[in-house]
Amino acid sequence: MGSIDPKRNPTAAAAFWLRRDIIRGVFAPGERLATEFLASFYNIGYSPMREAIVLLSSSDLTVHEHQRGRFVAPVSLRDWLDVEDTYLRTSKMALHLAIERGDLAWEERMILSLYRSLRSVSSAPPTDPEKLEVWHMSRRALHAEMRAGANSAVLSDFLSDLSDRLERYIYLFGDRSLEANRDHHAQHRVFVDALLSRDPTRLVSVMEEYFDYGKPVRESVGRRLAAGMSEENS
Repeated sequence: MGSIDPKRNPTAAAAFWLRRDIIRGVFAPGERLATEFLASFYNIGYSPMREAIVLLSSSDLTVHEHQRGRFVAPVSLRDWLDVEDTYLRTSKMALHLAIERGDLAWEERMILSLYRSLRSVSSAPPTDPEKLEVWHMSRRALHAEMRAGANSAVLSDFLSDLSDRLERYIYLFGDRSLEANRDHHAQHRVFVDALLSRDPTRLVSVMEEYFDYGKPVRESVGRRLAAGMSEENS
C-alpha cells in the first residue's frame, strides 16, 4: 500500500513498507533486519532493500550493533513514557506555532485533508487490516497537516519520528478496543475548527480534551509494559 510506485522508486517503496511493518509489529523488537530475507519478503531487489534499511537508520525505529548489523529497536517502559510525554508536549507546541504562523494556504490544505479523511475512512478504527491501514494513513496525513502550519521542517521531522514510535508502542502493547466507539471524525472537525479560529485559549481546551480521549489506550500500553517488566524480574 501507499502512493510510492515500487517500479519507479523501489528504494522508497521498500523503506515505506519496512517502516510500516516495524510500526505494525510485523518485525518484533530486537529482530535482525537481514537484507537478503527482506528483499525476498518484499519481492524487491537486494540493493534497493539495503538502501531502504539505510534510509531508516535516521529514525529511532532501528538500532545498529557493531559488526552485527541493524535490528528493530528494543522497547521499554522508560522509553515509552519518554516518547509519550515528549510527543504530547511537542505536538502542543507545534499547534500553538501553527495558529501564529499558518497562512491561508495552510488553512486550505488542512481543510482539504480533513475533507479527505471524512470521505475516505470510517469515524472509528475498522477491524479489516487493509482498511485499518488506510484509516491510519488518512489520520496521520491530517495531523501532519495540522502541525505543518508551524512552518518548521525540523519540528515536522521530529514529530513524524515520534509519531512512528508512539504508534508502534500502541500497536505492540495498546488495547485498541478501547477506541472502538470513539468518533474521530467529530473530534477532528472540532480540532481543525479551533486551529482556524486562531484562539490560543480555545486551542488549549480542545487539545487537552482530544489527548484525554486517547489516554485510556496510552495507559494500557504502560500497564502491559510494566507487567512484562514484573514478569521478567520475578
